[in-house]
Amino acid sequence: MSRTPQRRAAVVGTGHRAQTFTRALAERPGHVVAALCDPAPHPHGLPQRAAAEAGEPAAARWEPGRFAEMLAEEDIDEVVVTTVDAEHDRYIVPALEAGCRVTVRTTSVAGTGRRTAAAA
Repeated sequence: MSRTPQRRAAVVGTGHRAQTFTRALAERPGHVVAALCDPAPHPHGLPQRAAAEAGEPAAARWEPGRFAEMLAEEDIDEVVVTTVDAEHDRYIVPALEAGCRVTVRTTSVAGTGRRTAAAA
């Protein structure tokens, strides 16, 4: 959890869904999009552009296999998960266990799984 006055956010899944969340966080006073996490290197450009348009510096880029490390090293307070539903608990559970606030962009809560419910 962040030791700075700004709340540090990570966006997981950086395709089209992520743009709205990235822009909203970047424009929100006291928040910074500190990290982006996605298995594909090319989608990072979409949320990076949204953050830049809001006047934010470029966020650090992380691969999914280093998600827990990203939470600690980037001092993340909030995680926004915009991946496909089947991947949600892969990120939600470790984020909740690390004490992060989690927002999920989903079309089906049934897909979040028992592990997520138990971690909450």
